[in-house]
Amino acid sequence: MSRITLAVAAALAVALFGTVAAAKSVEISAECRWYSGVECKAECDDMSFDAKCGGAVDAACDGECDGLSIDASCTSGCTADCTGECGASPGSFTCDGYCGGGCEASCEGECASTGDAAYCDGECGSFCDAECGASCEGAPAEVDCDASCGASCEGACQAEADFDCHMDCSINANVTCNADLQVDCEGYCDVDGVLECDGEFMGDFSLEDAVQWVEENTNFDVTYEGDAQCQGNACEAKGSCGLTCDVGNASSRRGLLFALASFALALLG
Repeated sequence: MSRITLAVAAALAVALFGTVAAAKSVEISAECRWYSGVECKAECDDMSFDAKCGGAVDAACDGECDGLSIDASCTSGCTADCTGECGASPGSFTCDGYCGGGCEASCEGECASTGDAAYCDGECGSFCDAECGASCEGAPAEVDCDASCGASCEGACQAEADFDCHMDCSINANVTCNADLQVDCEGYCDVDGVLECDGEFMGDFSLEDAVQWVEENTNFDVTYEGDAQCQGNACEAKGSCGLTCDVGNASSRRGLLFALASFALALLG
C-alpha cells in the first residue's frame, strides 16, 4: 500500500513541477509578449497578420495588375468632358490638374463604402499621382486641348483600372496570407514560441531571441529581467518578468511540492 501511495505522490509532484515550469506567456514590454504552448495557439486566433502580409500582398498584386488595358468607355467619356472644360478656360487648364481632380473624385466614389475611407482614399490617390504624373509628362507646354486631354484622361483611367485591380487582388491575397500565417503561428507554438507586439504577429522566436529582437528593433521599454532557461516551449524562469502559467500562485505550488516530497521521503523511511 505504501508503494502505491509513494508512486501517486511522486507522480503528482512531477506533474505539478512540470506545470509550474512550463511558461505560457512572458511579458517582454508593455507592448510585446512571448507565447508558447496551448495558450500561444489560442492567441494565434486573435493576432493580426497584416504587418507580415502587407509586403507580400503588394508584391503579388503589383505583378498581377501590371500592364492592364484601359476601358475605352472611360477614356471617351473623360475626353469629351475634358475638351469642353479646356476649351472654355484654356488659360487655367493643366493636364496634371484635370487628371488629378478627376481621378481623386473617382477615388472618393470607390472608397465611400469601404470600412476605412480615409486609408482607401490615400491608397487610391497614390495611383492617381503616379499615373497622372507619367501620362502628363509628355503633354505639350502650350495648351493643346486635344493632346492635353488625351494624356490627362489616359492617366486618370489607367489609375482607376490599376486601383480596382489592386483592391480586388489585395482582398483575396490578404485573406489567403492571413489564413496561412495563422496555421504557421500555431505550429511555431510547439517549437520556439511566438512574439506578439501591439496585437501584431512578429514571427517565431525563442524567448531569448524575442527579448533581443524587441531591444534591437523597437523603442519599447523592455521590462523583462528574468534569467530563463528554455527548451522547446517549457521555461524555468527566475527574476522579474510578466510570467503567467496554467496554475495559480507559484509559491503556493512550491509549498505543496515540498510537502509531497517530504511525504514521499517519510514513506521511504
